[in-house]
Amino acid sequence: MPQCVPGLWVKVTNMANFKDYEKSPLMPDILPIIPKDGKLSPRSKLTPERIGKIPGIWTDDGWIGFPNWTRHRNRKPSILEAFDIQFGKSGHEPIVGLQAEEYPAIDVDCEDPEVIRIVKRVVGLFYPNGTLIRQRSNSNRILLMFKLRQKATPFAKGKMRFTVPSDPNKICEIEVPARGQQYLIEGLHPSGVPYEWACGLTPLTAYNLIAETDGEMMSSLLQAVRKELQDYGCNFDLSALRGAGGSGDTTPERVTIGSEHFDVAPSLDDLKGLLATFPCTHPDLADRDEWIKFLVAIKAAAAGDEQFFDEVVLPWCLEYADNTEEYVRERWESFHDASLGWNYLFAFTQADNHEGIAKLFADDADWAALDAGDVSPQTAIPEQKRNAPIPKLMPVDFDLHKLPRRQFVLGNRFMSGVVTLGVGPPGAAKSTLAILAALSIATGERLSGEVVHRAGPVWIHNNEDSLDELYRRIGGMLKYHNIDFTRVRENIFVTSGLLERLIVAVKEKDVVKMQQAVSEMIASIRREGINHIVVDPFVSTHRGVSENSNEEMEQVIDCFRVIAHETGCSIDLIHHASKQTETPGNMNAARGASSLIGAVRMVYTLTPMSKKMAEEMNKGLPDDMKVSDDQVARLVRLDHAKGNYSPRDTRVSWFELESYNIGNATEPNDVFSDGDTIAVPKPWTPPNAAAPSQRGQDQEAERRDLLQRVRDFVVATMPSDQCLLREILPEVKRQFEMQDTRARELLKQAIPEGATAVGQANNSTYSLILKREGQRAPHPIIIVRELIRPQAQAA
Repeated sequence: MPQCVPGLWVKVTNMANFKDYEKSPLMPDILPIIPKDGKLSPRSKLTPERIGKIPGIWTDDGWIGFPNWTRHRNRKPSILEAFDIQFGKSGHEPIVGLQAEEYPAIDVDCEDPEVIRIVKRVVGLFYPNGTLIRQRSNSNRILLMFKLRQKATPFAKGKMRFTVPSDPNKICEIEVPARGQQYLIEGLHPSGVPYEWACGLTPLTAYNLIAETDGEMMSSLLQAVRKELQDYGCNFDLSALRGAGGSGDTTPERVTIGSEHFDVAPSLDDLKGLLATFPCTHPDLADRDEWIKFLVAIKAAAAGDEQFFDEVVLPWCLEYADNTEEYVRERWESFHDASLGWNYLFAFTQADNHEGIAKLFADDADWAALDAGDVSPQTAIPEQKRNAPIPKLMPVDFDLHKLPRRQFVLGNRFMSGVVTLGVGPPGAAKSTLAILAALSIATGERLSGEVVHRAGPVWIHNNEDSLDELYRRIGGMLKYHNIDFTRVRENIFVTSGLLERLIVAVKEKDVVKMQQAVSEMIASIRREGINHIVVDPFVSTHRGVSENSNEEMEQVIDCFRVIAHETGCSIDLIHHASKQTETPGNMNAARGASSLIGAVRMVYTLTPMSKKMAEEMNKGLPDDMKVSDDQVARLVRLDHAKGNYSPRDTRVSWFELESYNIGNATEPNDVFSDGDTIAVPKPWTPPNAAAPSQRGQDQEAERRDLLQRVRDFVVATMPSDQCLLREILPEVKRQFEMQDTRARELLKQAIPEGATAVGQANNSTYSLILKREGQRAPHPIIIVRELIRPQAQAA
C-alpha cells in the first residue's frame, strides 16, 4: 500500500461537528460517543472505566448508554444538530462513532511495527488503490476503513489473536468490526490524544477513496495476513496463555457477568421476546461456535439470572435435538465473563427484521429539540444509496493529454483488466498457443512474435490436463527457446483442474450464481501480482448452465469480467468453435450463445490450414516454395476477430507447430528413451508473404509499436527529468540492439523536435520533449520529462 508522509496526517479534533456530516453518505450511520471524562447519570448502568468508546445520550443529569444503538439510523439533519447540542451541554468537543455494518474495518491492536507493516502490505495487494487509515500519535496501532460493496450482505465481525516474536506473553489482536459494532472516526481517544488520518484524508473529506469490500474478500484478506504473520514468527496457538489481548477501539474487554455488566437487556421480558422470535434451530446458529457465542451473550444480557435460565434459556436450547440438559447447563455454568450482551443479540437477530422488537430510545433521554420522526429506528436504505447511476458531466479541467494510454499486455490481443476470448476448432493448438503467449509475458521475450508491453507473472490454469502434461509443455517450450527456467520460475504459476477444479458459476434452481472461487482468484492474483491468466477451456468453468442461453452465458462471462476488473490482469479464455470453419477471423464461429461474443471485449480465432487454403497460397509459386501437404497439417492461422478499443487489427499471424523432444526419459532401455515430444509453435511467414498493401499495413503497425516502446523505455531509463540525448543513447543502442546512427534516428522519430510525445513507466504517464540548449546544431539536445498523470495514490 502506498505510504503517506507522516507530516500530512491531520488531527480531526475540533475539525467537524455532527452537523458537518449532513451531506455525507456517512450521515445515517454516525453515533455520539460518551467522552472518557464525561459525567454519568446516576441512572446509568455504565461505569467510568467503560466509557470513552461507547455510544451514549446526554440527559439533564449526565450521560446514559445509547439504547439499541445498532438499530439507530439518522434520518434528518435535525438529529445531528441535537448531537452537537448534547456535547455543548456536556462541555466536550464532539466524539463521532460510526456503525460498522455498512463500513467494516480492520483494527490492528498491536504495537509491533512489523505487524503494522505486514498488514498494510497485504491490504495493498488486495486493494492496490489503498483505503483510509486512522492512527494516533501515541501508538503504532491503526484502523483501515472500508465500505460494504453495493448489494453485498453485511457480515459478522472477525478476530485473530496472536503473540509477536518480541513479546510472546503479550496477546495482540486484529479485529474486523462489522455488523453490530462501531468504531471512532473523530475526536479524542480515551488516552487523551486526537485521532489522525493518513495524508489528511478523512472519511468526511475523502469518502470516495474508501475501498469497497465484502465478506468473502475480507475473509481471504485475513487468511493472507495470518499466513504472513506466521512467516514473521507470530504464534496463533494461545492455549497456554490466559487473558484477553489488546485494548482496541472496537471491542469491549470481557467483563464479569452480572447486574453491573455494561450490556444487560433492558428487561428480561425483552430478552424472552427476542428468543421467542429467534429459535435455537435458526440456520444462523447451525455453527457450534456461533451458538456458543450467542449463549454467552444471553447469559450476559440476563445478568446471569438462573431462574431465567431454567424457565426460558434451557427450553430454548433443547429445541435443538442434539442438545442435552447436562451439556447446556455445563456450557452455561462455564461462562463467567463476556464482551457480548444485549446489543450483540439484537444486532444478530434483527439483521433481516424490518420491524424490530424494542423502542430505540429510553424514556429518560432529553430529546426536546427533536420530533418523533427524527429518532424513530430506521432499516430502510438511505436516500443516497441508488440502484441507478447519476448522470455526470465531464470534468471542467478535462485534458485529453492527461489520460493514460490503454494498458496492453501482449500485442493487441491482451489488455489489462480485459477478457479476451480465443476461439478455435479441435486441432487448432489453442492450449499450446495460449501457453506460448503466457510465456512471452512471463519471460518478456517475443516468443509469439508479438510485442510484450507488460512483462510479469502469469497463471496458466487448465481444467482438463494434468500438471505433468502442463509441465512438459511449459518446460519444453522454455528449453526450446534456451530460456533458463530458474530465471523465470517466479513468474510462472500453474494449476490443473484435475487437482483443483475451477468453477466460477453454478446454475441452481434456474439461477446462475457466482461462486466463491471468483473472490478467491481475485485474492490470489492480487497477492502474487499476476499480470495475465489463461483459463482453458471456458466450457469447463461452469455447471448446469446452458451454452445456448444468452442470459446465462453472459452471467458466466461476468464472473471473469469481475476478476479482470478487480485485479487489472488480462485473461485469455479458451473456447471451442461451433464447427470446423475455414473463415478465419469469424468471431461468430464460437460455440454457444451469441451473447458470449458480445460480452467479451476482444476475440481472436485460430484456424488450422486446410488443403484449400494451401492451394490458394501456392498459386503462382515455384514448386520449391509451395506449402507441402505434410506442412499443411502443422500450420495454424491467428486472426484478430474483435477489438472494442481500436479498429480491428487486420494483420494475420501464422504459426508452424514443430515437433520437439524434451529429453525427459529416465529409463535407458526404454524404446522411447529420447523422451516425450511436444508441439512448439513458432512464427511462420507464408512463401508469398503478403500483398504490397498488407505488407505496408503490417510494417506501419510494427513501426508504431517500436516507437512507443522507445518512448516508454526512455521514460523509465532517464536518470532525471532532464538529461542529454547522448546520455540516453547508449542505453537505447543496448536495449534495441542497433548501431549509433540508427539509434539516434529512432530516438528523433519517437520524440520529434517541436512536438510532445507521451510515455509510461510504473503506471504513470509522462510527456517527453526534445529541445536544444541553443537555436540549432551543434548545441546538444536535451530530453525533458514531465509527469502528466501519477499512479493512483492511496490513503
